[in-house]
Amino acid sequence: MAERPRAPAPAAWTTEPARKLPRPDEAAVREAIDLVHQAYGDDLRRDYARAVGMLLKAVNTTTDAARRYALLSVAEGVAIDAGDTDLALDVVGQRTSLFDEDGMRARHGMFLKLRKAVKKPDAALFAFAVTTAEEAAAAEEYDLADGAADVALEIAVAIDREERRLITEYRKIRRPQQPPPEATAKTLIADAKQLQRVLQDARRETSEFNDAEKRLLANPSDAEAALLVGEYICFVKRQWKRGLKYLARAGSEPLRDLATRELALPDGSAAEPGARFRLAGGWWRLAESGPLTPPQAAAVRAHAADIYDDVLPLLSDPTEKALARKRAGREPEPPSVDPRQRAADPPNSAVAPVTGGRKPK
Repeated sequence: MAERPRAPAPAAWTTEPARKLPRPDEAAVREAIDLVHQAYGDDLRRDYARAVGMLLKAVNTTTDAARRYALLSVAEGVAIDAGDTDLALDVVGQRTSLFDEDGMRARHGMFLKLRKAVKKPDAALFAFAVTTAEEAAAAEEYDLADGAADVALEIAVAIDREERRLITEYRKIRRPQQPPPEATAKTLIADAKQLQRVLQDARRETSEFNDAEKRLLANPSDAEAALLVGEYICFVKRQWKRGLKYLARAGSEPLRDLATRELALPDGSAAEPGARFRLAGGWWRLAESGPLTPPQAAAVRAHAADIYDDVLPLLSDPTEKALARKRAGREPEPPSVDPRQRAADPPNSAVAPVTGGRKPK
């Protein structure tokens, strides 16, 4: 299948403007959208990619904010009606870079429109639903995340129905030369249900964090609250610099000890490489055998890997360097001497040559 034409993004938008425009008044936008449809209606129904490119070009040549917003909104609709997710995302990205609009919510809204427009959902739309849910969860917008996850499950179920229909038809026709349709929906359904469970856990963890943060404000010596706050910031948000001070106040001894040691190190990865190497080892051991859940262990292991990666250029001991390189996920360092080349014995060597496995007489 030939690749569909793309509408190029205007060169003026390769970087976001220093100051975004306020979102225009709804009434003005509706009026402008009506005007855009009157002006470009026939062209919008022909070549959708060309139409989107034309609308984006018009955005760059007008100064009226409502019309610019309307042109971008109509371009988004054209891309959605064509089922071109990538192009629709491009347009939404350009709109949110120009106007003061929540990008995550704009993409979420675009996804819901796309879901309604697509008559036959596929794995690509499922993947977009999952991404939308994950993005909303990262912003702690769990209602939006749950909605996208529910739609992901609906898409997976719809794909399953279509696959069942195709398999039934295949069995009726029985064409040996034609392979049976590939079934992927079961995996998608399982993934969607797993996503729903993950979001439930994330919502619970966020709620526990918010409660613990309030408790800690009321009682700074609450070690249990400090542990919950530190675990959430470090393990979930992966913001270790911000969260270490809470782990250092926690009641959990290995976490408290390691966090205290890390906070005591001077700023800058070049300071005390030996201490940083040992610290990374401590975090790594905690991840491997500590009282952590698998997601927590993964977060701790990633933090240790970051420390190993930072300290690697400063290490001189070859064993330490090899371990740091391995745990940082780096490729092994190539040997300085090719091991296949046997070094020649020095003249008058006291080492007797070995012949046939026997000691010479």
